[in-house]
Amino acid sequence: MRLLLGGLLGLVGLTPTAPTGLGYEFDWQPVPGCPDEATVAAYVEGYLGHIDGAARGRQPVKLLARVSHESGEFIARLASDLPERVFNNKDCDALAQYTAFAAAMQIEALIAAGPVNVVAAGPEEVGVATMPPPPPPPVRAPQRRRSRLRGALRFGAGLAVNDLPGATTALRMTGALLWQRVRLEIEASYLPKRPARFEDEPSYGLDLQIAAGGLRSCPTVRRRIEILVCAGAEAGAIHGQTVDTREAGVAGFIAVNFGLAILYNLHRRVAVGALVEGAYRVARPSFIILQSGTSNTYPLTQKPESVRILAGVEMRLP
Repeated sequence: MRLLLGGLLGLVGLTPTAPTGLGYEFDWQPVPGCPDEATVAAYVEGYLGHIDGAARGRQPVKLLARVSHESGEFIARLASDLPERVFNNKDCDALAQYTAFAAAMQIEALIAAGPVNVVAAGPEEVGVATMPPPPPPPVRAPQRRRSRLRGALRFGAGLAVNDLPGATTALRMTGALLWQRVRLEIEASYLPKRPARFEDEPSYGLDLQIAAGGLRSCPTVRRRIEILVCAGAEAGAIHGQTVDTREAGVAGFIAVNFGLAILYNLHRRVAVGALVEGAYRVARPSFIILQSGTSNTYPLTQKPESVRILAGVEMRLP
């Protein structure tokens, strides 16, 4: 839309519109596909609201809005005693509503200011015509997100190599405290009974089993797939029983462990995953078997390093 001064109307060969009696004159010149002048004038009235009676006796404010269609878009040029405004939109009705809104704002500003001199139009202001945006929401101070503590209980089973001679089954139960970026785990492991025999004396040996507990921490980030890099320490005991006399003995050990685990969260309360873990015993047990009726001895010592591969299911609360 444009506000058009009397001189400008004469130059383009237009007859000024009749005064509305409300302190302004508005002329809308559409192209096919756009709302007619009566419709857009109603838009202006709707945005404008009431103009007090004091403005009715003044020289009317004049506006002209001329629409063209270029490169697939409707373009409206709004002229008045203020600098020219240019708007564009592919929807001419949306363009008409926004141009009417801009015209109403100019009318109110010009009437409030009273008679003004003609101001030379500066550079055109171009923008995509949209409905006036709603006022921005009130700015609130950012709130620091609290790290929520959760608990978990995991049951796992797999294979352990070198904890007992060779490879054996390993069972583990793990309790955990979960924060957003780290978890603390307490675990209890059991390796069922496994025979250990001497190659040169198969009749001599022990039946061995292990019970152990450990504590470790794992930095992580809670996501659908969690990758845990864990480190900790463990302590346990090996129970051995001789094959021939069924005599029993217990020896303790201390180890450090390092592990890599992957957990997939099926639900916020259920996850499944797998763990690969290595352990190194800084204090390891040994057994000495004395052959009955002789002074012959057979030593049996636990190897310092071991590897565990476990899979399990984890339940989380709350």
